[in-house]
Amino acid sequence: MPRSSRGLRLRRVQEMPLGPLFVFDNVLDSDDVRTVITLQSTGTSDEKGSSTGVRTPETPHSGLEMKPGIFEGSRLHAKLIAEIEGRYRCTSTATKRIYITESRYGENTLIHADWWKGKKQADIGITAIMFLNPVWKREWGGELLFFDGAREALHCVAPKPGRLVLFPSNSLHRGGVPSRLFYDTRRTLVVMFAVKPDKTLAQKHRR
Repeated sequence: MPRSSRGLRLRRVQEMPLGPLFVFDNVLDSDDVRTVITLQSTGTSDEKGSSTGVRTPETPHSGLEMKPGIFEGSRLHAKLIAEIEGRYRCTSTATKRIYITESRYGENTLIHADWWKGKKQADIGITAIMFLNPVWKREWGGELLFFDGAREALHCVAPKPGRLVLFPSNSLHRGGVPSRLFYDTRRTLVVMFAVKPDKTLAQKHRR
């Protein structure tokens, strides 16, 4: 298993075609929460869903797009960089994209790989997803799903409060939508990092 450079509580590791999926619990402390609140106050509303170019329409769902520069320099940013570089044995070259997603009952999301402006097919990145709701019950659903190249489900991650998920950005995944039993909004913080990979990670992306 790759080494850890920080003391985050690792819940589990699961292998995927393009590199491992890491799940950590109880990641956000009070300082991190203040960072997220600051980011929210500077975000620009953005509609995430689109039916353009796909056979199955994705219902529009709102979010907040933010400039990476606001996030860089925070303790949370440093925590993520250290964990990514330690776990994936790579070097982070830039924070490419950061936004907060919001989803509600009745919406749907599609299987996708993450992207940022100017991203090329050969570019390699690591995505960090943090679940922001302070309370989450199992019956509310909303699980984050990961898929293989044939779009068959591989792994499922429950949106537990304070949980962090790390995975290669080109991995196919789909954000979950809450069940009818949840009458509020499911929120996640998504951060995408461009990285210079080690030999193992680079080979997985060339397959």
